[in-house]
Amino acid sequence: MNLIFSILVKNEPGVLIRIASLFSRRNFNIHSLAVGTTHDSNISRITIIINADLNRADQIISQIQKSPVVLAVQRLDPSNTVAREIALIKVHSTLHNRDSILNIANAFRANVVDLSPNSIILEFTGSANKINAAAQALSTFGIIELIQSGLIALNRQEPIPYASNPTFLHKNLL
Repeated sequence: MNLIFSILVKNEPGVLIRIASLFSRRNFNIHSLAVGTTHDSNISRITIIINADLNRADQIISQIQKSPVVLAVQRLDPSNTVAREIALIKVHSTLHNRDSILNIANAFRANVVDLSPNSIILEFTGSANKINAAAQALSTFGIIELIQSGLIALNRQEPIPYASNPTFLHKNLL
């Protein structure tokens, strides 16, 4: 079963490798990983997807919580979560096929982010299935390049509870 973890951490060097190594040391394969700064520049959110059963998930949560750089961790319920990925797809285009490409982009609610005489770069946002379907539809025109982000997700209900103690955030506990 794919499990989504949302982890609030101190925004400082080396934190990502610490968290990722917690998963690898316990023999978890990370399927998706995304990191970004939150509304507080001292805090980052790491979203990780792994394949594991719920018992192992509880074990990893308890291990993550022990790390001094972790402020909070939560396993997200997919039915109560807003989750998205982003992809940029560069497609070979000519004057003859440009309208067809733009029709596909429109059907998937993509944004055109670059237009050149020989290519179009499209931005897709949504589930991995939506992005894969868009890539499949565009493949007949020739995909030049594709980059896809990891999943980012937020709980629909309450935010992750954590103690926002500014003095704690700036201390190196190691």
